[in-house]
Amino acid sequence: MPTLTIAPGETKDVLASCTPGEAVTGGGLTNIPGEVIRGELETVSYGPQFDGQQSGWFVFLRNETTESITVSPGVSAICAPGTMVSQ
Repeated sequence: MPTLTIAPGETKDVLASCTPGEAVTGGGLTNIPGEVIRGELETVSYGPQFDGQQSGWFVFLRNETTESITVSPGVSAICAPGTMVSQ
């Protein structure tokens, strides 16, 4: 799990990648920091990621406070053998 320091109003992303030869079928924020539950961090976007070669699951977190927050969010990707196609 990465440790992130997110400044006030800043958005950072966390990515869980599939191994080559696998395609992401789902995922999510699996270690939910207390700051998300208390409303200090907002999950502003999440979903599958594909860069043309490798896929994974991303989550963007935004700091909704006036202070920097340091968190260790966990993101998981559910992967299966196969490939993704970008159209």
